[in-house]
Amino acid sequence: MICRSGKAGSLNSLRRFMLGAVLLGLAMILLFALVSSSCVRLSDARQPRDPETGLLEHAAPYSLNPEQAELAVLMVHGFLGTPHHFADLPEALAEAGHAVEVMLLPGHGVSPLDLEHTNPAELLHAVRAHVNALQTDYDKVVVLGHSMGGALAVLLTESMEVDGLILAAPLFEVEHRWYYGMHPERWAKLVRPLLRWVYRSPGSRPVNRREVRREITTFTWVPTNAVYVAVQLGQQARSPEALAHLKLPVLLLHGLDDSVTSPEASEVAWEAMPTDDKHLVLLERSEHLIFWDHDREQVQAEILAFLNRLVEEDAIVEALDHDHN
Repeated sequence: MICRSGKAGSLNSLRRFMLGAVLLGLAMILLFALVSSSCVRLSDARQPRDPETGLLEHAAPYSLNPEQAELAVLMVHGFLGTPHHFADLPEALAEAGHAVEVMLLPGHGVSPLDLEHTNPAELLHAVRAHVNALQTDYDKVVVLGHSMGGALAVLLTESMEVDGLILAAPLFEVEHRWYYGMHPERWAKLVRPLLRWVYRSPGSRPVNRREVRREITTFTWVPTNAVYVAVQLGQQARSPEALAHLKLPVLLLHGLDDSVTSPEASEVAWEAMPTDDKHLVLLERSEHLIFWDHDREQVQAEILAFLNRLVEEDAIVEALDHDHN
């Protein structure tokens, strides 16, 4: 006669249940991976595009070059972004007499299938190339980076000199919510091998002005591999080694309602910047896309004041040199 205790039987039942749950979970992940890949291609084919370039509508890079501009601004959008994320800021800066170059980062503006294979070195190289080109034509070059573009702007200073940085909702750390359980950076690392795509509703753009959410050009399907790349860039940008290079004028703007990048991490990074010429602006009514949100007029005013001061200081130095000679 074989006897089994009730406790041993319960343990075996629990093990079978857990194994079944794990297998069911893996099967669901595999099924979602197969379905989502088809959905990505179908969604991609339906996007409105420029028939000549293949770029999404409003995603094309462009330049504004007012006559006799002394300063150029390179605008670097963020993760999943396009030049459209800057709203009408480029035109406002050009009207004030500044040259503007709004770039499109590799992997962006066409298809999330391209973004899936983009790496940190490729992104940083593209920003460097644009800065090099601008520095041949203008006396002063300022880099304005939004979100992941802000992280790239910080990392740029490790190998190049520019005349100022404007960091808009920069990615130093992903904003954490208690209901995430683990920190988002950890989720990105764990999920990447299992889940290839994540869906974002067109109405879920991180901006408090609900009426503009569906107007902003971006991808609806997000490759998890690209999320991990963005997380890596944020980690590098907030390192003491990277921040130690910020000995230049810096303007940092961040919305207090930001659900994507952490305002608290921006404050910590701002405190660690060795420059004496730094200004932190915390926006009370803005989410992540600050150029589209309720504080957009304040954002433009702060940026224009920062740029105009750089030009005026340069003019004062030139006048003093002329008088001295």
